[in-house]
Amino acid sequence: MISSQKGEALEAAREAAEDAGYNVTAHNANKGDAEPSGKWKVCFEEIGYGTVDYGAVREGALCPEKDGGPLAWPRIPDVTGKVYAMAVKALAEVGIDEDDIDVESAYKDVSVSAADVEGDADGYKVCFQSPSAGKDVKPATEAKLTLVEGDSCPSGKGTYKDRKNDPDYTPPPPPAASGSSSTGGSGSSGGSGGTAQWNGQCELTSPAGNCYQAGQFCANKHLGMQTHNSAGRIIYCKQRADGQRWNYS
Repeated sequence: MISSQKGEALEAAREAAEDAGYNVTAHNANKGDAEPSGKWKVCFEEIGYGTVDYGAVREGALCPEKDGGPLAWPRIPDVTGKVYAMAVKALAEVGIDEDDIDVESAYKDVSVSAADVEGDADGYKVCFQSPSAGKDVKPATEAKLTLVEGDSCPSGKGTYKDRKNDPDYTPPPPPAASGSSSTGGSGSSGGSGGTAQWNGQCELTSPAGNCYQAGQFCANKHLGMQTHNSAGRIIYCKQRADGQRWNYS
């Protein structure tokens, strides 16, 4: 007598039964009229004298409680708060391969690549996920995990880890100078980083009217230009490895 083929792919079950001398038939084990194919999973079997009939469901689907029941799919688990390695393991258990998992940084000013995460799978934490927990895992389902390195997640996606990198960041006003104000005089400001004879005005400002600060992103139109920051120091718009930013030198 042929051994049970429940849980096997229909194609493999059919081959095993035919090799054992059985005549094989197959039917859709859930509600619907789709004809089962070779990769469908065997959920039910009725073995007779020289015959076997397999009830199968679509690849990746769950077996119904009884033959002919409604089709069900595995559900996306909640992986937020888990390290990347554990999140991948949990998603694999419901049929999502690591190759179908994309990663992104929870911060706009911090980059995260697949190579970074794979090299330190326990060092990155999942802050947000897509699809959300409870969604069906159907064939070709892909996932995206939004990560941070370490333990601290932001309150929402798309924020800046360093607030000064936000183009809309408004720095606090500089402390009021003590003593008498400087006397009049002609000439431009002193050294490249000094504040001598500065008139208190920032030559270039953000769309919100704020002075630019060192470390902030700078626009294409400002590349190669200089201005004073709110403290009176000269800063320069230059191209760096992490993009165009204002720099002290």
